[in-house]
Amino acid sequence: MNKIKNYALFICDLQTKTINKLFYKDKVINNVNKLIYMKKYIPSIKLGVIGEFIPEKLGHTHHSINKLNIDIIDNKINYSMVNDYLIHHLQIHNISDIILSGMET
Repeated sequence: MNKIKNYALFICDLQTKTINKLFYKDKVINNVNKLIYMKKYIPSIKLGVIGEFIPEKLGHTHHSINKLNIDIIDNKINYSMVNDYLIHHLQIHNISDIILSGMET
């Protein structure tokens, strides 16, 4: 028996002061925007999350990232996107897998 999995889409640290240091910036931005767009059409992607690392220093998510299908923008205080707040949302949406993209992936 195949069980349908629920996914979360995590976008990490594509912020105004970090994005210019990103290798293949245009390709990454294009691919991230495709993933965000596809969330609208793939019902198993239950949650879209943008993580911003210390946004008061590094700026908010760059304007080239489409935030239209994003459910949560999480202000992070460490490099990881794992925190109790997001774990809670993964649990309430019964999410078993994460699609991770962004600055370091």
